[in-house]
Parts: sequence; C-alpha cells; structure tokens
Amino acid sequence: MARQAVLSRPGSPLELWAIIHEAALHQRVAIRPATMREQLRRLLDAAELPNVTA
Repeated sequence: MARQAVLSRPGSPLELWAIIHEAALHQRVAIRPATMREQLRRLLDAAELPNVTA
C-alpha cells in the first residue's frame, strides 16, 4: 500500500509508465481469480491518474 501511495501523494506524486503485455492479462496462474481481478482493477484505477501513462 505504501508503494501505491506514492502515485497519489500531495505535492509531488511519482510518474509511472507501465506497459503490460496482453499475454499477462490472459494468464490463469492466480490461486484466487478474485485477487487477479483486484490487481487489474487497481491498475485501471491508477491509469486514470494524470501522472500515470499506461
């Protein structure tokens, strides 16, 4: 959570550039699919920030 917080901290959020290969989205390696879904949702939410390029 602390690492995620640096993207939205007031004053000087870090910039993030992320490239996710399509194959990573199709992998079914998670023990809990809900966990993978939550992680992808967090990435989508982060992509809405002005300092994140995805």
